[in-house]
Amino acid sequence: MTSPKYGPKSADDRVYFPRGGSLDLQFQVSPGTQEAQDPAAVIEALLTEYHARGYPAKYTMERRAGEPGWFYVLPDQLADRRGVFGKAEPVTKARVSVVVRQGENLYSVMNEVLKELSSISGERVGLGAAAANQFFQPASPNLTSTGEAASTFLDDTALTLGVNFWQVLYALDLKLHVLSFPGPGQPE
Repeated sequence: MTSPKYGPKSADDRVYFPRGGSLDLQFQVSPGTQEAQDPAAVIEALLTEYHARGYPAKYTMERRAGEPGWFYVLPDQLADRRGVFGKAEPVTKARVSVVVRQGENLYSVMNEVLKELSSISGERVGLGAAAANQFFQPASPNLTSTGEAASTFLDDTALTLGVNFWQVLYALDLKLHVLSFPGPGQPE
């Protein structure tokens, strides 16, 4: 979102400066593990603080069915350049069919999924930051799916890569979704 201090030089000026500031919240941790006692409450508090700041999107949190530790933070509404909110449909809710052929590497499988997501959404979906060397290993046959949400495929891919999250960033003006996975040992 453009900083309130920035004054455009002309109507065609499309330079944006990020609005800064940290999101601060407090939450209880378990004495034994030092982890949040209720991760869902922490995520909800973070979203509430984010929304209170007036940033250009509104998000909801969902849990993956049958998986107590998996949470999705999904765009629900997105503001256009004029600041008017409209419905946002997460590209990862699209259903994809994935077939892993014998000896096929994960990079090839991922490219097919991203092409399918691009076709369904009508917007570009590309691969961003990832542990590139891991994408050239043979893809696990357990990634094969028929008609599951892309988010389920991405969860399974993350686990195959040895990480426990993934993210999709969106550039509104470019209509570009960028999928990224952290590399092993990178902060989460």
